[in-house]
Formats: sequence, structure tokens, C-alpha cells
Amino acid sequence: MFRLLLIIFVLINFCPSFGQEFTKGGLEFHKNLEKSINARLLRPSDNWIGRDKAKHFLASMLITGGSMWVAKNKWGIDAGSSRNFGISVGISAAFAKEILDKNGRTAHFSWRDIAADFLGIIAGGILLSW
Repeated sequence: MFRLLLIIFVLINFCPSFGQEFTKGGLEFHKNLEKSINARLLRPSDNWIGRDKAKHFLASMLITGGSMWVAKNKWGIDAGSSRNFGISVGISAAFAKEILDKNGRTAHFSWRDIAADFLGIIAGGILLSW
């Protein structure tokens, strides 16, 4: 099931004609696909280090840690389950933000933002698991 969802995700994000009628020649389609992938993965304005990545890191850390705290202290869930809940909420928030970015403001799904989010989720799961 996960593989099917991953394939659909890749098709939606990286294939410019997914869901449209395929009328182009195969070679031209592959050239367009390659341009689309390169344009989306290699953005010069998407630096690895910067204010945006720090915001992603901190937001993910706080969302994960806050979700863990609420699950443990307010809902009475045990520590292991609250950690799983917090990590799930953090991952969901990270992907939701990037999907909104792709469909809205920047029209770009940033894997570098996701990397910063995952580092924040790990930090939140370790540092804020009081």
C-alpha cells in the first residue's frame, strides 16, 4: 500500500501531464519530465541553511514536542504512545505545509524544507519528551 501511495505521490508532483490526456511523443514527454524534475529539485533560491530552514526546524520541533506533551499530560497516554502521536503529528504538519506551498504561495514542494522538518521532529522527539 505504501509503495502505491509513493508512486502516486511522485506522479502527481513530478509528472507535468499526469491526469491529462497523453498526446505527446514519448521522447518529448521524457524531456519535459526531466526538465520538470530538475526545475523542482534544484531551485537556486532553496538554500540548505537559512531563516526558512530554521523556521521549519523550530516549528516541527515545537509541534512534535507540544503534541507529545498534550498526549501524555492532558490525555493520559503512556510515554511511548505519546511519542508516536507527536511524531505522527509533526510529519503530517510538515507534509501538509509543503503540499500547501506547492499548490499555493511558491508552487514548489521543497525536499530541503522536509529535511529541516525531519531534523526538527527528531529534536522534538528527543529534547522535548519530558
